Amino acid sequence: MGRGQRAADLDAFVGRIGELLTAGTQVIVVDPLIVNKGAHDLVSRMEARLDLPALLSYSGWNTGGNALAHGTARWAYLRSSGSGFGVPALRGPAQAHAEYLLYRFVKDDPWKNVVQVEAYAHARAQGWDPLALTAEQKRYFDGWVRDRLVPLTERYFAGHELVLGVRGGRTFTATLDRVTAVRVELPRDRLFEVTLEPSLRLR
Repeated sequence: MGRGQRAADLDAFVGRIGELLTAGTQVIVVDPLIVNKGAHDLVSRMEARLDLPALLSYSGWNTGGNALAHGTARWAYLRSSGSGFGVPALRGPAQAHAEYLLYRFVKDDPWKNVVQVEAYAHARAQGWDPLALTAEQKRYFDGWVRDRLVPLTERYFAGHELVLGVRGGRTFTATLDRVTAVRVELPRDRLFEVTLEPSLRLR
């Protein structure tokens, strides 16, 4: 497939997702094309053209399991949100959903396609092994990665509406105010994966 045809196919795919969301259809996006990361040309189009928090789920990493599990859980919760829940009780699950969705977008695209690539290059330029860091090198990269990944995380979702639940035919929403904190660190002595825990505030 040529580059032009792929671009056209991605445009059509993202356009179709937008049509479904506008029509009120719930959507799970599975992005399994590339091993261990999302397809940047797909994600960048989604960021530009879609209301990302309206998705049930998204995941890259060459498996549909993450997206399907998250999306199914979100779908089931929304279906049950009118039974026995007070409206304030809907906020916590909705926030947890949005934080996990944010985690997936950041980890699968800017982490894997931008920050990790730069981190590997930086480590090798110092003569360090990116898959076997010393304790001192890991401490250095904890800060190095945090300084780059936190701003990339903070640019998502602010100002978007988030569905809390549906009761009696009425849809309750809240606004995703902003990212209030992002915990970032390397969980192991290598640059292959990252711990990323964003916190969002609703209003």
